[in-house]
Amino acid sequence: MDKNTKRLEAYLKKHPPPGNRSRLYPYRSLILEMREMGASLRQICDFLKIEEGVKISNQYLSSFLRKLDQNKAIEILSKTALKTTSKPVSKTLSEAEMVPEWMPKIKPGFGLFD
Repeated sequence: MDKNTKRLEAYLKKHPPPGNRSRLYPYRSLILEMREMGASLRQICDFLKIEEGVKISNQYLSSFLRKLDQNKAIEILSKTALKTTSKPVSKTLSEAEMVPEWMPKIKPGFGLFD
C-alpha cells in the first residue's frame, strides 16, 4: 500500500459514510402507521409540526414516502432475486423446436416473408 491509500483509509475510518440524512427517518414508522390509518399528507405534516416540532412541507413528506417505497421495492426484489435460481441452458434450440406444437407448420417458400 502506498502512502495515499493509507491516508484515505485512516480518513474513512474517522469519517464513516453518512446514513439516512432525512429529518423524517426517525419518524418513519409513525408516518407509515398514520398513512395506513388513512391520514393525508397535510395531516401528517401538521401532526409532526405540533407534536414533534418538525416543520416540513407536503412535497418533502411525499418525496420521503416515495423514497421509502423505492427502497422497500429494491429490498424485496433483491431478496427475490437471491431465491430464484436460473438453470443454465444446456443446448440451443433448433428453429423447429422453437415453434409451438399447436402452431401449423409452414413449408419454406410458402410464407409471407420468403
